[in-house]
Amino acid sequence: MPDPKKWSLVNPPPEGHEDVAKWAWGLFDQARIEKDRLRLPEVWKRNYSMFRGDHWGKKKKRNTLSINLFFSNIQRTVANICSRKPIAECMDLDGVGDGADKRLTAMLRKWWEDTNQQAKLRFTTQKSEKYGITIEKAYWDGDKKEPGIVVLDPYACFPA
Repeated sequence: MPDPKKWSLVNPPPEGHEDVAKWAWGLFDQARIEKDRLRLPEVWKRNYSMFRGDHWGKKKKRNTLSINLFFSNIQRTVANICSRKPIAECMDLDGVGDGADKRLTAMLRKWWEDTNQQAKLRFTTQKSEKYGITIEKAYWDGDKKEPGIVVLDPYACFPA
């Protein structure tokens, strides 16, 4: 049996071992501490407050008018990035001429529409512009028998 003090991502405790829960919680705790050390939640909260027009924080003066250029810039950037569908086109480089490139191009266009990628692009771009980071998690959709991607809230992310 390996030495429990040497549990790592490469050498995790075996299933059912008494150290599994403690080891897994330790990984989460390290990630939480790193997130706090980097002060990520404070940065995200400040970015969000700027996005919502709170430029003064708690020291807001009475009778002040704010022009939220941060909000305008984010909306304009997201609109520019998402204004048109990105085009993915395959080219025949092998010279066989079997039409595989055209079929793959058609499959990519169909996938873009079927999986609602335009809305996901807009959502992830807005998160990236607003918080400075976007978190996308890949998963396996067992019902459709295909991979999928979900955009997560940055507060749900813990850096490894």
